Amino acid sequence: MLTALGFALILFLTASVLGEDFFVSPTGNDKNPGTKVLPFATVTHAQQAVRKIIKQGLQKNVRVYLRGGVYRIAEPIVFSTTDSGEKNFSITYAAYENEIPIISGGEVINNWEKKADGSWLATLPEKCAHDRKFRELFINGRRAQRARQPNTDYLRVVKASEDRMSHFFFAPEDIPASTNAEGAELVFIHDWSISRIPINKIDFANQTLYPISKIGRQHFMMVIDGFEKHPRYALENSPSFCDAAGEWCFISDQQLTYLPRSGESMENLEAVVPATRKLLLVQGDTVKNQPVRNLHFNGLVFEHCAFPLPPSGYAGVQATFFTETDWQQIGDYVFPAIEFVLAENCSFSNGCIRHVDGGGIGFGRQCSNCILSGTVIEDVGGNGVMIGEVRGREVDGQQWWESAPEQAASHIEVSNNLIQNCGAIFYGAVGVWVGYANKTNIINNEIRFLPYTGISVGWMWSPQPTPCQQNLVKNNHLHHMMQILSDGGGIYTLGYQPGTMLQGNYIHDVPVNLGRAESNGMFLDEGTTDIVIEDNVIHSIARSPLRFHKAGENLVRHNVLVIAADVPAIRYNNTNEINIQQINNEIFESSLLEKDRLERAIAKIKKSAGIEKKIQQGNK
Repeated sequence: MLTALGFALILFLTASVLGEDFFVSPTGNDKNPGTKVLPFATVTHAQQAVRKIIKQGLQKNVRVYLRGGVYRIAEPIVFSTTDSGEKNFSITYAAYENEIPIISGGEVINNWEKKADGSWLATLPEKCAHDRKFRELFINGRRAQRARQPNTDYLRVVKASEDRMSHFFFAPEDIPASTNAEGAELVFIHDWSISRIPINKIDFANQTLYPISKIGRQHFMMVIDGFEKHPRYALENSPSFCDAAGEWCFISDQQLTYLPRSGESMENLEAVVPATRKLLLVQGDTVKNQPVRNLHFNGLVFEHCAFPLPPSGYAGVQATFFTETDWQQIGDYVFPAIEFVLAENCSFSNGCIRHVDGGGIGFGRQCSNCILSGTVIEDVGGNGVMIGEVRGREVDGQQWWESAPEQAASHIEVSNNLIQNCGAIFYGAVGVWVGYANKTNIINNEIRFLPYTGISVGWMWSPQPTPCQQNLVKNNHLHHMMQILSDGGGIYTLGYQPGTMLQGNYIHDVPVNLGRAESNGMFLDEGTTDIVIEDNVIHSIARSPLRFHKAGENLVRHNVLVIAADVPAIRYNNTNEINIQQINNEIFESSLLEKDRLERAIAKIKKSAGIEKKIQQGNK
């Protein structure tokens, strides 16, 4: 009997080594063989087991199943070419059937004590201590508001400094006299971006606020009063601002305070701060030009990831790219929690990315034939999805996109996802951003509740050719964009993009802008040329459904454009109207609208895009 049992055990363990499925569980042990009965405890240990099989040569697909529960990681999970599948065999990390594995880069705070004033005080975990730069606290799965002045809406600058960058004057009643500048942060609103800058000094005698660096990127357009005479701003993270239930604040480098909501107790509270600065990285060998191939992630939840603010603050340019140098030389960006670099035939599907300080997910340099599908991306500090690159990297002494355009991301599909509440920290973020990339398909997504634009394609403020071309934005449902900023829309484009099509999208609920520039259903900005805009339905837009600015020749056909009284269907800013060819568009005022006519058009586009089904799935 012992011999038989021993032989069976050998067969059982050998089956795993030869490529049977592996299993991981939060209650497992890395000394286990990784079977369903005796699972591993960590994904990284499962990686080691898979690498042994890869090294021997793949003979079949390999699957690693993650059982439900929370996996807390102190460092990002990194996959390289040693984790790569092959042309005919794949490597998949997936949720076990009907279970939800959650990979968290957060640290739990559980040492609360109640103070006499009703607030709670906690000491930060060692990994987060002395780091006053994280700006997220999640209470029972919900983003808590960092102490803010005012609690809602914004304050208004009374007057800019003489140099229009270094400081500004405020109304005496706007900032509490008890405010301590140390640790406090200025949130300043430009038209289409924001600045976040630590405060240096507040001079209450002269009602003057001094940040530690100049406000905004050092460019004539981004001065304090460049768009409005009295622009909006808010302040965060001073104990004097912590006056509403649900707010929190640092009170020292090692401690923070929280004002509990009604019904919250220390016994039923889960408080999490982000600690890890990336959650998942899939990166090929850029020296040998060898990609990671055929690697897939299915049904996994990723959450809690920090993005450290630069010491001098964040001066946003556009779509969470930031710099203090030349307008076009933009290299710094709010990086995503999950990132693919030099990856081929890889995918992320049926998962969730949430509660992260930076961006959601990115497919960057030399990614090709990759898919993001069926995923919920929500409560993200920056962009939801990032595809491609911009300027900055050089090849052979030139900008990479000029000397090696074949390195552009290509054939990336973003389909059937729900993307919402992005830009929670960096308001200039977008739902899906496409830079220098080609043959990208953004299809059948619902994108909603964003402070700025829904989908942005292109990154050249002129008709100069770039690798950005032949992209398809089709059958997306885009609504409730531009909730804070202006000068954007449901869809935004830049530059010369031959072969790009904006087709069959349903766009609605873009409010009147609070900044200087208007917002639109689609904003076709500088250099936009050679794009086809067809079969879209755009209604409930406070300004023009379409706006062109310094645009070249484009085709607009078969669209339904609903306008308010005295609002043009198409606005031309520094664009010759003859550049825009129009064919068979239906344009009518909402006040004169034949209701059934619009309903038929909307029903048609919803059916073709599968929007109703996606809404039901997203709600579920």
